[in-house]
Amino acid sequence: MEPPVDRDDHLISPPGRSPVLDAAQLGVLRAYGGERDVAAGDVLFADGDETYDLIVLLAGTADIIEGYGQPGASVVASYGPSEFLGEIGMLTGQRAFLSAVERLESAGTADLIGLAAR
Repeated sequence: MEPPVDRDDHLISPPGRSPVLDAAQLGVLRAYGGERDVAAGDVLFADGDETYDLIVLLAGTADIIEGYGQPGASVVASYGPSEFLGEIGMLTGQRAFLSAVERLESAGTADLIGLAAR
């Protein structure tokens, strides 16, 4: 995963990635969502979920996994702090076709904002 690039105090995501949100944008989302702690291995959403939240990572890393829990499962993308995932399901109402699982580089918990799907 390529890290975001800091250009004149603006974080720029590599092409094809969700934007890296700045402090002001995270502040707006905090007003609409709820923060929670997650631990390594926590499933944020799973393949087949009918509804799932838009998730903004505040700390930690989430892996998008094809075939989670099955032989041959593979990580297809990873998201880090100030990035978001789950927006497609919120916008289209589609079921999840991949799983998102929290991965921590060190012991402890990660933080995220969850904006509930309706």
